[in-house]
Amino acid sequence: NTRIVSFEIGVMNVTIASVWQKMLLRCRKTARTSEGMPMLWSIHPRVNRKRAFWEQEGPRTESRCEMDIGKCTTFIDKNSRILDIGCGTGRILEQFANSGHIGHLCGIDWSRPSLNIARTRTGKADLRVGDCRSLPYHEQSFDACILSAVLTCFVKTKDVKDILTEAYRVLKPSGILLITDFLLNPNMRNILRYTIGFFLYHHIGAFWAGYEFHHFRIRELRYLILSAGFEILEMAVLPVMSWRGHLETG
Repeated sequence: NTRIVSFEIGVMNVTIASVWQKMLLRCRKTARTSEGMPMLWSIHPRVNRKRAFWEQEGPRTESRCEMDIGKCTTFIDKNSRILDIGCGTGRILEQFANSGHIGHLCGIDWSRPSLNIARTRTGKADLRVGDCRSLPYHEQSFDACILSAVLTCFVKTKDVKDILTEAYRVLKPSGILLITDFLLNPNMRNILRYTIGFFLYHHIGAFWAGYEFHHFRIRELRYLILSAGFEILEMAVLPVMSWRGHLETG
């Protein structure tokens, strides 16, 4: 039984990225022996603020990370049972409903206020409050799952692995996983916050923007998806809009 994943990612300048990553790794090695670094790390809040952050920001800050619904329908039958993991205010589920999809639409998010908005947009969709790292669904329940700008919200590799593993678990054999997310963007705005984020989180591509976010290296994202058991069916490069309105590579 083959599991298939289609995800949309972008390409960054290899030379710039290589130099930048080597610089950060060298800084990290130096930081471990620096007496001043524990003080820097200690000022970073360790409390998990994700749920509280999205309870407040979710309803008023809709994700702008677009998914090509027309392209998605080439992989997903109109009668398919679809789960939007981290559905937020229901934008993508609404787009599927408007495209003529007649199968069962489901969504899960940990922001109750966002789901209240989603219910006004998606009609009969089954929406639940829950954690995408532990989905409240039986194995092989869905024909397709969607992760739109969800993985970027987690810095810890274990969290990303848990999300992908759960998506694999609830998908039927030969099910489809559609992902849109963000890659490393080698512009000055991002390089500055990646550098600060590296000292805070010890992870390349991590940064703070209200709470912790993460942009992926291509090989990192490929490894995580393949490790979850998926087969990569197709990859596409396109510009994507961040929730704060910045055009990024995704």
